[in-house]
Amino acid sequence: YHLIVSAEGMSSKLRSEYAGHNLRSVTEVSTGVSALGGKESEGGVTSEQREAWDERTQAKVNAIEDRRYTVFRGNSPLTDDEAGMDGISFQTWGVGRSMRFAAVGMSSSSSSEGSGSKKIEHQVWFATTNDRSIASVQDPDERRKLLADHFRSWHDPVSRLIESTPSKDILVERGVAHQHSTRPVLNLASIIEHVRRVEERSLAKEKGQAYREPSTPLNQGGPGPILLFVGDASMTVDPVLAQGFTIGMEAAADLAQTLQNCSGPDFAVDVPCADSTSGDKKLHALLFDPDKLREE
Repeated sequence: YHLIVSAEGMSSKLRSEYAGHNLRSVTEVSTGVSALGGKESEGGVTSEQREAWDERTQAKVNAIEDRRYTVFRGNSPLTDDEAGMDGISFQTWGVGRSMRFAAVGMSSSSSSEGSGSKKIEHQVWFATTNDRSIASVQDPDERRKLLADHFRSWHDPVSRLIESTPSKDILVERGVAHQHSTRPVLNLASIIEHVRRVEERSLAKEKGQAYREPSTPLNQGGPGPILLFVGDASMTVDPVLAQGFTIGMEAAADLAQTLQNCSGPDFAVDVPCADSTSGDKKLHALLFDPDKLREE
C-alpha cells in the first residue's frame, strides 16, 4: 500500500497506535569517551546528539477529553409557523450547568402518489446540560419529559420543540472531544518498528531477559505507506461546535484534490512489487507518484 486512509471515528485504532509519534533531538552527556565513542572535550566530558521518540507527545495527541456535559439532539415536526420561528435560527446559552439550546429550521421534499412533491418542514435542535440524571433515565418518554422540564423556564419555543419531538428519536451522547488534531503519518515503517521494539523490550523485561536490538531495521525499504486521518479519526471536535461533519467533508475533498494532483499518465512510475506466486521483486506500474503524494 502507498496510502492508508483512516476514517474509523473517534476511537480509531490506527490513530491510537501510530499517530503522534514524534522524534526529538536529545543530547547525551558522558564523562567517558568510550561510552559513546564521541570526541573528548575539556575535562573528559563528551556529548552526542541523537533522535529519540517522545512518548509523552504520543499520549497527549491521542487524549480524549470529557467536556462534562450531555448532548440531546432531535428533529421537531413543528412547522416554522407552528414553532413561531419566523425563519430565524437561534442559539441560547444559560448561566451555569452547561446549558445551551439551538434550533434551525429545515425543509425537505416528499413525493406522494398522485399529489406530486410536498414540502415538509421541521426544526433541527440540540440541547446540552451537565445534569447526568436526565441521560441516565432509560425510558425515552420520561427522559424527554425531564429534559423539557429542565428547559421549561427558557424562552419559547424551546420546551415545545423538545416535547413535540418523538421521544425514541431524540439522540443522547456524552460531550467528548480530542484535545488535539493529528497530522498525516509519513514515516509509518519507522513507527511500526519503534512500536515493535517497545513491545519486545516490555516482554523481555517481564521474562527477566536482556533485550537485544535487531540488526536489520524494518524500514530499510523506505518510509512505508502514508497514513492519513479524516473525519473524527483526525479530530473529534466539541459537539456544540457543530463542525465535525463539515471538517470531515473538507478533509475528503482535500484528499480527492491531492490524489488528482498526483495521478495520471504524467505521474506514472515503476515501483518494485513482490510477485504473488514466486515472491520475486518485479516492477509494477503506478498511475500516481508516491513521492509526489507524500510532498502534497
